[in-house]
Amino acid sequence: MITSFLLISFSVLAILAAIMVVLSKNTVHSVFFLILVFFSATALLILLQVDYLAMVLLVVYVGAIAVLFLFVVMLLNLKISELQENFYRYLPLSGFLFIVFLLEVFALLKAEFSGFSSTTPSYYSWIDVQFDYTSTLNKLSVLIYNYYFFLFILCGLLLLVAMVGAIVLTVFQSFFVKKQDIIIQLQRDVKKTVVVL
Repeated sequence: MITSFLLISFSVLAILAAIMVVLSKNTVHSVFFLILVFFSATALLILLQVDYLAMVLLVVYVGAIAVLFLFVVMLLNLKISELQENFYRYLPLSGFLFIVFLLEVFALLKAEFSGFSSTTPSYYSWIDVQFDYTSTLNKLSVLIYNYYFFLFILCGLLLLVAMVGAIVLTVFQSFFVKKQDIIIQLQRDVKKTVVVL
């Protein structure tokens, strides 16, 4: 009962946040609503006991892609009036595509659930499902840290080398690249710098 209530709550929250991603006038707020969509999807995956995919979704999408979107949106400095003009211009096309998408989803759901009725045979009747209640993360951690620990450490070292390389390139560029000092340039005397032959 509690699980079904949480599933419905997080599903509704994800749908509302996804709608607010499109309807929000501020692009930074849209990115924050997108992060809320990712968190709701993560909670849904955890409730469905797919914890590895939930962790990957949280780390990759929220930790990397949503932050990248946020940086790009903050650097672009978009004007709200231009976004509103584009929104009203493409509203009929997006509404049509949304209706087509909903019809496809309902057709797929109808075909999927009709397979579980008593009159028609199930699509999955040939699969012998045996449930294992050990979590996926537990199995994955035992596999990585017991059998593939050398490769795991090697991947960590590769990431460390990449990070140190990026830092070294940045530091060397700041030391060895010639820079303009505008104050010194403005203080120079024209008679001393320009030589007329």
